[in-house]
Amino acid sequence: MKFTTAIASAILGFVAGSATAAAVPRGAETNGIIEVLSADKADNGIKGNGIIEVLSTGEANNDIKGNGIIEVLSADKSNDTIKGNGIIEVLSADKKGGFGETCHNPRLDSRIINENQHIYSIHATCADNKDQWVKTHIQLNRCLKNDDGDLAWANVGYFDDSCKDCILTTSNEDESEILLTCTCIGARDNRPTPSTINLNDGIRNSFGVIWCGEQTGYIEELLQPEPTPRALPPSFKLVTAELNKTAPAAGPSDPLAEFYQKALEI
Repeated sequence: MKFTTAIASAILGFVAGSATAAAVPRGAETNGIIEVLSADKADNGIKGNGIIEVLSTGEANNDIKGNGIIEVLSADKSNDTIKGNGIIEVLSADKKGGFGETCHNPRLDSRIINENQHIYSIHATCADNKDQWVKTHIQLNRCLKNDDGDLAWANVGYFDDSCKDCILTTSNEDESEILLTCTCIGARDNRPTPSTINLNDGIRNSFGVIWCGEQTGYIEELLQPEPTPRALPPSFKLVTAELNKTAPAAGPSDPLAEFYQKALEI
């Protein structure tokens, strides 16, 4: 603890020129944060220059998501609680999901291994970075585990060894809700327990392929974008309008009438 504070003090002196250690104000909520703050820190949040923070690995916000990464933020980067220049942060280990924002038609399928076990996969059609769509899927046993009857995120957790009867529920109004519900066996009491997890929290879209943690999914098919229909030139529309006014009424055997009729049908 003293060593970390000493390093932070030395860096702060170099960045800000001069600074003093200040207590955390009432307006800032912290969770295991060690801070050496600039002397001009305001009370309505963390606002100032030369702020150096060591954040606990369990803390996260909208802009702080990583895996033990040390990041130097640009001078104009800000969020709800941190505003300043040259902020150095030890980031939490959270992984971003959010595939529901750029993928559509999520569906669940299962492959029967034996009488008592299925392997479940999530399928979706996702946008890549080239205005194309990709059909992709990932096996959920690479993403989830059975934590004593509760579905939880894990790297190759093989949840479907002890979970079954899974269903997928989505919401047309909220694309962030892609809920997987399964019946899982508890390790302690060996009883089947229903459990639900939001797949959107841990599955992400990376260039058209869905991932969870460090596990990548599979590409099924690359879909070409639909061609944009070509608009008719104004001159063609004008000629068609004139033909509509002047086309004579004649029998079907009249070649001129057939010509006008075909022109009007285009």
